[in-house]
Amino acid sequence: MNLRIVSACIALCFASAFVSAQNVPERAQFLVAHKLAKSGLDWRKAAPGLASYPLLPYLEHAQLMRVPRPAGDALAAFIERHGDQPLTRPLRAMLIARRVQAADWAGVRALDVPTLALGERCQVHRAAIELGDGDAVRDAVQALWLSPRALPSACHALERWLRTQGALDAERVWQRVELAVAASQSGLLRTLAAEVSGRDRVALLHLADLLADAGRARRAAKGWPDDAPHRRAVMLGLVRIAARDDALASSLWREFSARLRFDEAQKHRVLDAIALYRANSYESDAAEWLELLPPGQDSAATREWRLREALARRDLAAAAAAIERFDATQLADPRWQYWRARVAELRGEHAVAEARYRELANSPTFFGFLAAERTGLPYALCPLLPPDAGDASKALAVPGFARAFELHAIGWTREARREWDAALAAADTDLRRAASALAAQRGWHDRAPFALTAGDELRLYELRFPLAHRDLVVAAATRQSLSPGFVFGLIRSESAWVEDAKSHANAYGLMQLIPETARRMAKAEKRQFANPLALFDPALNVALGTRYLSSVLARYRGAHWLAAAAYNAGPVRVDQWLTQRGHLEADLFIETIPFKETREYVARVLAFALIYDWRLHGRAFSLDYALSRAATPPPQRRAVACPVSAASAAAAAVTTKP
Repeated sequence: MNLRIVSACIALCFASAFVSAQNVPERAQFLVAHKLAKSGLDWRKAAPGLASYPLLPYLEHAQLMRVPRPAGDALAAFIERHGDQPLTRPLRAMLIARRVQAADWAGVRALDVPTLALGERCQVHRAAIELGDGDAVRDAVQALWLSPRALPSACHALERWLRTQGALDAERVWQRVELAVAASQSGLLRTLAAEVSGRDRVALLHLADLLADAGRARRAAKGWPDDAPHRRAVMLGLVRIAARDDALASSLWREFSARLRFDEAQKHRVLDAIALYRANSYESDAAEWLELLPPGQDSAATREWRLREALARRDLAAAAAAIERFDATQLADPRWQYWRARVAELRGEHAVAEARYRELANSPTFFGFLAAERTGLPYALCPLLPPDAGDASKALAVPGFARAFELHAIGWTREARREWDAALAAADTDLRRAASALAAQRGWHDRAPFALTAGDELRLYELRFPLAHRDLVVAAATRQSLSPGFVFGLIRSESAWVEDAKSHANAYGLMQLIPETARRMAKAEKRQFANPLALFDPALNVALGTRYLSSVLARYRGAHWLAAAAYNAGPVRVDQWLTQRGHLEADLFIETIPFKETREYVARVLAFALIYDWRLHGRAFSLDYALSRAATPPPQRRAVACPVSAASAAAAAVTTKP
């Protein structure tokens, strides 16, 4: 079969792909040429117009990789020609491995770039050592060794070198032990024990036993010596155990503290961990554990949970005392500024509360919006206009962005994201904004939410909160008697508009639906649903997601704050929390949700709903409406304005990042 016939066959088979490529001739030629290159055929005659096409490297790559093991000189030539980009990174790793095997250390060093993965970074450091430049990389190697996780085999030579240099002393090993325990990598402890001797080794082995089987170690611990390594090991073990079983940790603490002479710092560190998780579980003795921590000996997390525990009991004196312990960093956070004002209000200190609310109302955050609601002020939103089409197109002058946009246009989403991420990492502020604006213009809606995350970029609301699939979302929301702003806010919180998002909890698509839930909703909607991958279709996902959201909202009689909590944590947990703390006002209830993820999710959804409602209507979804216990549509709306102080500060546009 000659080349003309092959090209015609490929063109016929992939005609549908050309539709997605918008009939741009270069894109059509590229798709044909790529198939030819992968088949080992001459693609150049089939694609005469691609000499300056952004995706030309992908054709060369396909031709290079059509054999299982490309020649080293061909790999080197490709890397040299195209520099550091997503296509060359796996090739660079492949070539480094070959040069290590050949002991070509100068060749390994020549392949060094900042984006190397950990294994390849270790090989480059090894090359420096082999070439006699160990002193130049000593600090970097030591920092690399202080990892909370086991290092890849490519790094083992560096570990041996550190050992010969006497760099792995007992204190450095204990530093890594602390990191490993904090990261739940207790399996690494027995390996680290081999790096030390004497009492340190025995203590580390006992720590490994304690974390592996606390019950069994508890019996053996009666014979453990009261020495410094064991006190340190037991302290680390109890802190870790507290995170997964605070009752067990509190019981173990009573036993160990009676036999081991912990110093004050160790004692307070264990007490802080136990108090934190007892408070997080709202155990009846939580306040007692918290009181064991003197001021200055508790962590920021424990100080925050001291407040939540007091709010859960509606003990306003204890809540005020908890806030008094907060440090300057915490008091600069809009969350704690709000609670400082709210507790003052609840205690009848209305003038103090009013002043604090008015100051906070300039903050474009969930808590700033709450403060505005309580003072009757407009919501503070100070939008910046995105770059215009001409400025946005400047992003195409950057090869990485040019490749990303072309890949997105032909439907190669995974490759497009890789190119985008690599280009974004090297972009300055103006280029980042330009690329985000161009992505929005081209319907690539999930780029700006992740790209614009700091400073004044947070005020680019049009880009960060795109009205993607507007007709679809509004129609589905209306059909289910939902506020479109609420649906938009939930989608933005769940997936940030990544249509093919899949979570660790097996949730799919824009509204992050679990397949089991989707099947129930599909049955109710009389829709076909067989494969979870179908949930990547926005139309199906939004139809089923809004059906489910409507059912959850109805379960809680229109209380949007409870519906948001249930959408994230499940109705069973929300019902349990309502049984325990359902008497609390909505803002107190949200702040006392045990799960950090759900607590922040509710605040994020409501803040995003407010912003989206403003984008849709020019006025904003009222938080009073959203936090009511029995809201019925249509939602109440309030004014939005840009205070002068907010325009100049505008440090945080919403509660959290995407």
